Amino acid sequence: MTIAEPTRSHPGAPVPARDNQNGLAGLARRLSGAVQLLGRSAASLVARLPGAMQTTQAGAQGATSALQALPDPALRWLAATSVGVGAGLSLAGAPRVVVAAGVAPALFAGAAILLRPVKLEETTDMTDQQIKGKISKAQGKLEEELGELTGDKRQEARGKLRQVKGAIQEGVGDVEAAVHVRTGKA
Repeated sequence: MTIAEPTRSHPGAPVPARDNQNGLAGLARRLSGAVQLLGRSAASLVARLPGAMQTTQAGAQGATSALQALPDPALRWLAATSVGVGAGLSLAGAPRVVVAAGVAPALFAGAAILLRPVKLEETTDMTDQQIKGKISKAQGKLEEELGELTGDKRQEARGKLRQVKGAIQEGVGDVEAAVHVRTGKA
């Protein structure tokens, strides 16, 4: 006489112990395979990361060089258009990430203008305070805009404060330059 394995007669019936063991063993095999696959994938990613970083850096440098070759009016137009797109997206209620993507070209155009190599014949005699003030104002404006985009009121306030500091610093530089012109000191 043979004894048949107990089977489920309906979905709520208790599961035999052997089925639980088989299920756990199968789960352990699948979990082990998933961990091995994850390890291989991570190793492959780490091996490719330096090349991807170099390619990204080369692409960014190429894009920066191309933007720097554009005349200022074209860069200003690009920046203004980008800000307009970002403002429109913001007014339309788009997510902040989408608004930031719309404004990103303005940041790139501004960076291209600021990072453009200066030709010696275009330089003017500016005091250190004037230069520091202009840089501080630009950093403050960028920080303020970033705070507005992300909704970070503290960062926005820090940006405004940095702009005021820059304006004061630039004003001190203007006074220094005027004194140098009057006294004939260069």
